[in-house]
Amino acid sequence: DHYGHGGTDPWPGQPEARSHDAEADLVRAVIEHLGEPAHLVGHSYGGGVALRMALQHGDALRSLTLLEPIALSVLEQSGEQELAEGYREFARSFIRDVAAGDVAGAWQRFLDGNSEPGTWARLTESAREKFMGMTDAIVSGWYANLNHDTTPVQCTAISLPTLMLHGERTKPHFRRIAEVLAGLLPGARLEVLAGAGHMSPLTHPDTVAAALATHLDKL
Repeated sequence: DHYGHGGTDPWPGQPEARSHDAEADLVRAVIEHLGEPAHLVGHSYGGGVALRMALQHGDALRSLTLLEPIALSVLEQSGEQELAEGYREFARSFIRDVAAGDVAGAWQRFLDGNSEPGTWARLTESAREKFMGMTDAIVSGWYANLNHDTTPVQCTAISLPTLMLHGERTKPHFRRIAEVLAGLLPGARLEVLAGAGHMSPLTHPDTVAAALATHLDKL
């Protein structure tokens, strides 16, 4: 589990200092406990972590699957500054809303923006409370997304067999990150998930599972 999720303690430092590199250290520890290289799958925030893991501890991995990973620095340094800035403002708005005390509004705009309008309204009260209970972890997680500093040149050194996935209906910045990374990683293959948006593991689990199964069977 990432910091502040499941059984893992909250991020121990200042929110602004959280990084995908620190999360990659948690992943490395789990793989070391397993005692053999692993197939690593990362979605969204976890995709940013998985990318850093591949750069820092690639020898611990057998393959990589990145599902709309958050790697804004790669987008910016590949000439897509406008798309990257749009996402950065989305992140900053969540942080600002929480600081102003509008926690429910922050979550509504986040979930509706990443899925579809009305997603927040359709949740049960207990589900909303669960989301709002994760607010501190998500705020520091936004900073980790903003702090991601992978460069395009670094990506060309990742030689792992890599499946790159993005949803057919996802946001332009997520689609473009996947496309750019697929062109940079030597062993990458890009696949589009029909009908899916950014939250495909939740909305289209069978489609995602089938893509993963095909990828792993080939290996």
